[in-house]
Amino acid sequence: MPLLNDADYPAVRATLLLGITSEMLPNDVIALPIFQQAAEAEVLRCDPTAASRTGAEAEAIGRATIYLTAALIAPSVPNLIEHEEDRVRVKMEAVDWQVKARELKDMATAELNNLLNPSNLTAQMPVMFTLAEGKRLC
Repeated sequence: MPLLNDADYPAVRATLLLGITSEMLPNDVIALPIFQQAAEAEVLRCDPTAASRTGAEAEAIGRATIYLTAALIAPSVPNLIEHEEDRVRVKMEAVDWQVKARELKDMATAELNNLLNPSNLTAQMPVMFTLAEGKRLC
């Protein structure tokens, strides 16, 4: 049973960059085995019971899978610096996608660590104030 479905793909896009549309990053690309299935396999490696979790735990698994899917896609996203649409010119700052991928992996690691190794301190602290451990997931 997949951990993500079509309803989660807008969250994957938004995690990468607000404003990415389904035309820019189609569902078929997100669902490629090298992105979604690889992220799901990593989450299931860390937590073999991930697919059977419910409630808040299932939500944490979903977030971790979304972050990992986006992290795998990030290095493949071209930098969209400037485009014109309906006579409106949009200019965006360049994004370092390798750094973005590392940040997303850290967010996934934090979600999984909070779920698999709960502690009172990390449960009370927002993710932005926790430190990612210097090791691979799990």
